[in-house]
Amino acid sequence: MVMLMIGWRRYDPFEDIMREIESVIREAFPYSSALIGKGTFYDVLIEDDKVKVIIELPGVRKEDIRVRFINEETLTVSVERSEEKLLEGQSISRFYNGFKMTIKLPAKVVVTKARATYRNGILTIEAPLMNPEKVKGFEVKIE
Repeated sequence: MVMLMIGWRRYDPFEDIMREIESVIREAFPYSSALIGKGTFYDVLIEDDKVKVIIELPGVRKEDIRVRFINEETLTVSVERSEEKLLEGQSISRFYNGFKMTIKLPAKVVVTKARATYRNGILTIEAPLMNPEKVKGFEVKIE
């Protein structure tokens, strides 16, 4: 038997305003210090022949982070954490927290050669560029 439980939450008009502000920030600055959710910042950089994504995830355990490429230009990072604690007697306390972000990369990367590290609350994801010569740019001669 499956039971559906629906929670009730008080309407907060400021939450809608904050969502709109975050949307504008993401559109204006899609690859640099974009605010995601409740205070998660990230940067997307092109360094040498690779794309580097740096995400601040303070207080998150490495085991709770999942990094996945949807395609050569799109990356998802999700964090899921749940705990169950037995309190005095027979009472059980349950806690769940999580979020998911999707990041559009500025260029196509080779996803099979991507690597990620997590140290001191900073997640760093690096992937080599698929066509580095296209990203380096082209200088235009001024006449």
